[in-house]
Order: sequence, then structure tokens, then C-alpha cells
Amino acid sequence: MKVVIEGLGSIAQKHITALRKLIPEVEIFGLRSSKSGVELEGVTNIYDYGELSSKPDFIIISNSTQFHRRSIKKALLLGVPLMIEKPVLHSIEEADKALEKELEAKNIKTYVACNLRFHAVLLFLNDYLKNSKRRINEVNVYCGSYFPNWRPNRDYKEIYSAKNTEGGGIHLELFHELDYTCWLFGLPNHTKRTLASKSARSVSLRCCNWRR
Repeated sequence: MKVVIEGLGSIAQKHITALRKLIPEVEIFGLRSSKSGVELEGVTNIYDYGELSSKPDFIIISNSTQFHRRSIKKALLLGVPLMIEKPVLHSIEEADKALEKELEAKNIKTYVACNLRFHAVLLFLNDYLKNSKRRINEVNVYCGSYFPNWRPNRDYKEIYSAKNTEGGGIHLELFHELDYTCWLFGLPNHTKRTLASKSARSVSLRCCNWRR
């Protein structure tokens, strides 16, 4: 199996570990934007898809969110499945129908890394909600995170997750809770949000109302 990964940060390295555990003989290519990137053992650096001798089996897009749309457009030319790190796009303005239609026209399978959907508790809850006749009156979902612990070896203020212009921000980074809530209960009829910056933490409060 041959896999290309664009963006070789901490998340990509977790993908590499998982791939090697599942498929020890996997060939991994890192699509780099410059030659100054850190070398990773067992990863062959390339700087253009044209350097590949054959098509990869799939592509993982795990670079900064601000570059996702550009990376998706480029990967479309190969016509292979895409695994895209969340969030898919930097802003709602980037979510034009043309890109979606192009993916559909070329029949390209796309996956988004919403891994909490595979958690045993959420799988149980999803099955329970589908089969239970009980009425859900209220749902409270909370997620807390201490930002400096995300990447302990770097200044948290300098990583792209802290910069809105680069696709960061708590409302995009802590995407999993919003995703699994909508997965379990459907899209809300109404939402409210309050965004604030609190020292090392960014806080997002969202109030969502569902009608069943």
C-alpha cells in the first residue's frame, strides 16, 4: 500500500504510527512544501505529485486548515480517496458547491477524521437513541482543554491552532463535540455562541436547541 500525507505535524505522525501498525509494509510519502522540513524515518519526501511512480492508494490531508481547500483541489487530480483532518475548511466562505460537485463527479471517496464516532460509548448511545422510544428533554455536552498541553514542546501562542487567520480557533479545533452531538441528535434548529480569549484558554459557549 502506498499513502501520501500532506502536512507532517503531530497529527500526521499519529496517522503514520497507526498505518504501520495496521500495514507494516506500507509505503509513506510526505508531500512537503519546502526542503527545510524535518526528516521522518521511513517517510520519503516529495515536493510534487509528479514525483510518484504510480498513484497512491489514498491521500491524507493534515496540514494547516487554511491550506485544506488548495490541497483538496490538487489531490483531486489523482482521483484517489482522501482522508481529511478536521475541520475540512477554514471558513464557510470556502465551502462552495463547485468543489463538492467535482468530488461527486469524479466519484472520489472522502473521509473526515471524526474519530470520536467510533468510541464504544458513543456507538452504544447512537444505537440506543435509534431504538429507544424514550423522549430526550435536554442534552448537555462539555469539553474542557488546557491549551499549553496540546504541544508541550512549543509556545502555544505560536502554533496555528491559536491563530484564526491560519485556521485555528477553539470553535474549529474542538470540532469533535459539535460533530458527535449533531451526529446523535441531528442539526439544531437554533444556535447561539459566545467566543472569548482567556489567558491560555479560548472559550466557546454554544447553546443549541433541538426539536423532536
